[in-house]
Amino acid sequence: MAIILLPFGTSKPIWRQVHAKPGQKLTVQFELPLPGAIEGQVVRADTGQPIVGAIVHLLDETGAAVGQAVTNRLGIYQFEPLLPGQFSLKCQAQGLATGFKHNVVITEGSSIPVDFVLTAGGTILGQVKSKSKQVFRMYIMLNADTNFMAPVSPDGRFRLDNITPGRHIAMLFRLGEQVGAKEVVVKSGETVEVVFEVPE
Repeated sequence: MAIILLPFGTSKPIWRQVHAKPGQKLTVQFELPLPGAIEGQVVRADTGQPIVGAIVHLLDETGAAVGQAVTNRLGIYQFEPLLPGQFSLKCQAQGLATGFKHNVVITEGSSIPVDFVLTAGGTILGQVKSKSKQVFRMYIMLNADTNFMAPVSPDGRFRLDNITPGRHIAMLFRLGEQVGAKEVVVKSGETVEVVFEVPE
């Protein structure tokens, strides 16, 4: 028989093998390192005001979601207790570009501040034109980041919202194979159009 413990903030279970006889009571102890914490504030870039109700996702080193927090009236969020490890954070707020923080390392007993300054996001509207008119099983990925993906509709159109202003690479895939790529410049609060022409 195995006793499994899954601490908050990790997708890696800790287990102990035990052998119990019928009617026997056993005490199982787990020795855990001193936990740490992540805390921070989310504000708007244009006004500096805290954002209430922003959602912050906690991801482990494999990219799996292991926690979620919502900012309070001061824009503050917190994750605790956390076992030592490496994490990423994704912050989302309505109408604003999604923020990311990667390689946040928690050591024993540490409290790491991670703040977000969110800007008004931009939108990418696009169309895929194919001579064969076959656009099934196609999708768009931005900067090879699976957090920014959109399917191509049967009429060849796609849309990506809340994109951080700046230069990006829009990549077109069919059945997992890249068939096109274009550089896109996204501006805050604006929409940019992209057209892919696929020979087949």
